[in-house]
Amino acid sequence: MAAPLANNHISVDCVVLGFDGESLNVLLSKRSGCDSNGEVFMDYKLPGSLIYQDEDLDDAASRVLKELTGVSDVTLTQFKAFGSKDRMSNLRDVHWLEKEQAKVKRIVTIAYFSLVKLDKTLEKTVNTEVAEWQRLNQLGRLAFDHNLIIAEALKAIR
Repeated sequence: MAAPLANNHISVDCVVLGFDGESLNVLLSKRSGCDSNGEVFMDYKLPGSLIYQDEDLDDAASRVLKELTGVSDVTLTQFKAFGSKDRMSNLRDVHWLEKEQAKVKRIVTIAYFSLVKLDKTLEKTVNTEVAEWQRLNQLGRLAFDHNLIIAEALKAIR
């Protein structure tokens, strides 16, 4: 008997890398919630979200980046799809997603990158209540498989 067909949701994730003259930084969205034990947490993820039914992928990436960070008018380049069955293996991610979006068993994400000059003008566009720049070489564990997505973006840029 064949396995059941996947009922995938589709999202976009944006890796915006900014060079400030000294180091490479990545723009991250702040994420907070309660885990399955009721413990409050605050961590980081790439700016990303599910796409709308009638939305083009490129338009979705631009919309999501603007909504989750305040940043717009950067060139986003699609570079890879991520669809591992293990993307949703962290229960904190599952719990957060169900609270924020919908009950989802599997998400395929289309990843985009942008390499920008991190200057005062760009820094002013970031909504610091919901997003911040972090040094790439000082990242901790991010939500979902976002550390992997950043690593793959760096390979694509090279």
